[in-house]
Amino acid sequence: MTERDFIHRGFGGSAVVGDIAPAVVLTVSREDARAVAAGWSDTRMVADHYGFLVLTGRHGEVRLTACSAGLGSAAAAVAIEELARLGASTILGVGSMWAGVWSVADGSIVIADGALRGDAASHGYARLGVPAAAHPDVVMAATAAARRAGHVARHAVVADLEVDPGAAAQSSRSKALDATIRETGALPVHGSPAVLFVAGAVHGLRTGFLAGSADTGANDAGTLDIAIATLLTLTAWDAGPDGLSMPVAERMRSMPRTDRRIHR
Repeated sequence: MTERDFIHRGFGGSAVVGDIAPAVVLTVSREDARAVAAGWSDTRMVADHYGFLVLTGRHGEVRLTACSAGLGSAAAAVAIEELARLGASTILGVGSMWAGVWSVADGSIVIADGALRGDAASHGYARLGVPAAAHPDVVMAATAAARRAGHVARHAVVADLEVDPGAAAQSSRSKALDATIRETGALPVHGSPAVLFVAGAVHGLRTGFLAGSADTGANDAGTLDIAIATLLTLTAWDAGPDGLSMPVAERMRSMPRTDRRIHR
């Protein structure tokens, strides 16, 4: 009996170790997963199971995987667990900002430094006091990739929410969460970054998160292209001179000097 015989593992029994690349782009929608992999070569569909569409291919010499997780932190947690077990070491989530008063209208790419844990699934990994933080390597690589693409990279603590905090009918918990978001200046996003950061820390993964415009979703302003460029940058840094990881000082030279933090 093989791993493929266990239907509840490996994205419905379709994937085993070796099917998933070390570097993964995690999207909300299946359409975005297809868009991520559209320009790759030797691309094959690893799995198509519930909300999970998993595609693995090559961008040049670099092997990459795209995976959709659907909506909600519980679905994202399932995807992260599967990806980690199947060989992923870096997962970069892509999503979009909430529409309305929280949106950033100038087309900037939002790079999450951390996440306010307003989701449900991250609480199953660690108590609420444990921070949800992006890996610094991923933050640096995303900033360098955005700079090369000519986009302003705006850094923010994002808010991972299951429901719209601005809805007219709110529970006391939702109202308290809404107040916390406004007090802290966190930026509400779709895409489950909190569980990605917390589960990633538990599994020893490098994780990060990018958000595009609320109007056009993750693909706004080339967000998906920058996600791919981020993973390619990390791969290049990992294989620095003499086969050693590139020193932080050299990585810093790739960082833009024009980043601005979001102020509302």
